[in-house]
Amino acid sequence: MSLEAPKFYRESWKDGYIHALQTKGHLLDGTSRRGDVKAKKVKWSIINEGNNVIKLSGALKPVVMASQGRGVIELDLDDYETEPDWIFTPDLEKIGPNEKQASEESLAMSVGRKKDWIQLDALAAYTADAASDHGAANLRVNPFVFATAKAKIFAKGGLAPGKVYCGIRSIDMEQLKVYPTFGKATWRGPEDLPLKRIAEDAITYNGVHYIVFPDSYFARYTPDAGDSFYYYMWHADCIGVESNWGDINTFVQVPTMEGNPWMLKIGFGAAAVGLLRDGVQRIRLDAISTVDEHVVKTKEQA
Repeated sequence: MSLEAPKFYRESWKDGYIHALQTKGHLLDGTSRRGDVKAKKVKWSIINEGNNVIKLSGALKPVVMASQGRGVIELDLDDYETEPDWIFTPDLEKIGPNEKQASEESLAMSVGRKKDWIQLDALAAYTADAASDHGAANLRVNPFVFATAKAKIFAKGGLAPGKVYCGIRSIDMEQLKVYPTFGKATWRGPEDLPLKRIAEDAITYNGVHYIVFPDSYFARYTPDAGDSFYYYMWHADCIGVESNWGDINTFVQVPTMEGNPWMLKIGFGAAAVGLLRDGVQRIRLDAISTVDEHVVKTKEQA
């Protein structure tokens, strides 16, 4: 048995949650291709090498029908729900603005992280068949391994520039900045992405937008218990992510529990999938913990 919260409280928490979601969640929003949602299904169109162009023969002959340049992927949206946030009944009407804000931000950040991880899990699953596309377990972070991955993405052809992203750890970003050309780089990507407000650091170098993720994001993608990590570089059009994010759809009093507390939960649906394998690259690097000086070899040293 449960009782709905008064509309005032529901709307107040909803407004605060949405604001927190926009300012603190969804780090990777805008770095993937949106799909077409209908009911519980989402559909992405895939553009391959393109339709063939044939020379006209001048004769009366049927048109050759072919669809090798197009494909479609359709998925069901998976359902998700946050862990509940509890508020004791005596606190509902006297809860302070700081505690209310903490509750809203906690819910928003959990939803935002989950959406990011759904996209990263799709990237990981898409590259799981490769032992290691680039790098090695003992390779320190450097711009050259990323340049190789970027070159492989654009070797496919037909991909729009300025839409390649790569997530790295904060310590790796600092190590890359030791290289003079990387250290002088600035952000040249879209200015309206949430990551510009949320990311700890972001730089565009050699046509790739590098984003600093929290270390917890990489702990999910380690092949050797944290001695090395997998990093992912992807073209936004080559990974599909879609969702129908709900608001606070559960704000009820639960009288069967001691103190008749109020329970807040958020439910939503989401799906993610790889669309073009050549546009997603995996890089394995050593889990460095210090920043080393970059030594430029002289002619004599070489």
